[in-house]
Amino acid sequence: MSDHKSSPCLRSSRFSLRGVESGTLSTEVPDSLVQVVLLLDPLNPDWLLACLGCRWMNISTVFVDGPCSEELQQVLTTSTVLFTEWERRKDILVPATGLPLLLLSNKRVSSTAMGRCERCGVQLLVSSRGFRSLTPLWHCYSAPISHADVGGVATAVTPLFWAHPGVNTASFLLQTVTPRDLSTILECGAQVTGPMKIPAECPSLRAANLGSLAFPIYHGNGLLPALPTSATKIVAPNQRVRKGFWGVRTLTNTELGHAYDIGDRMLNFVPMVSKFALLWLS
Repeated sequence: MSDHKSSPCLRSSRFSLRGVESGTLSTEVPDSLVQVVLLLDPLNPDWLLACLGCRWMNISTVFVDGPCSEELQQVLTTSTVLFTEWERRKDILVPATGLPLLLLSNKRVSSTAMGRCERCGVQLLVSSRGFRSLTPLWHCYSAPISHADVGGVATAVTPLFWAHPGVNTASFLLQTVTPRDLSTILECGAQVTGPMKIPAECPSLRAANLGSLAFPIYHGNGLLPALPTSATKIVAPNQRVRKGFWGVRTLTNTELGHAYDIGDRMLNFVPMVSKFALLWLS
């Protein structure tokens, strides 16, 4: 959660923690709900960053399919998570914790990996790239997932694939519980490049371009485009701008990280990621 105080002009009809200036910070570690095994593309560690930020996940093993970068290897080596190359999977025993066992992957899952899941007792396999083939015991389902529908602030939509013996696909329909707009991640007092008259209210949760096609400027109470960058411009209330105007500016590094679901605890690891990619797009 950001340390910035909220400005009186920052208003949103959607869920936000801004304006909360007092309370008790809990340091209690929540109980783990699931045990997670990761099968990662070493060039795209965003699943690892996101899962390490989920304290309700017990990450027992990380398999890396390919040579690690020096930065990623340093992060994995200094962590308490067991990691190894996928080629050495036969030498690794996944510890039994009594929790439901999930395998998450940002790679296309092969039949070899699925056979390994059967032997390890994996109860749910989730991939953002799908499956090469299925063994007779497994059933595969997919569904288009909107970032905004799972509490995100971007317009991206992508399919998510999961497999499980006899799973009921209806039980995996994701419904939003925290519909948010861009204003819920904005910092107050960021440097602006210029003013703009306060625009009309953004009528719906969408990416509203108030600029041009060549030079877009997105409404601060709407959504970001599917893949925002550090050059993406927004217009939003700002303490540095005179009354009756909002400030035009680019996203700060912290805001960009939050837009990609990377929490404060994991932002220090972000420089090793050469290209941002949403968790479920990877």
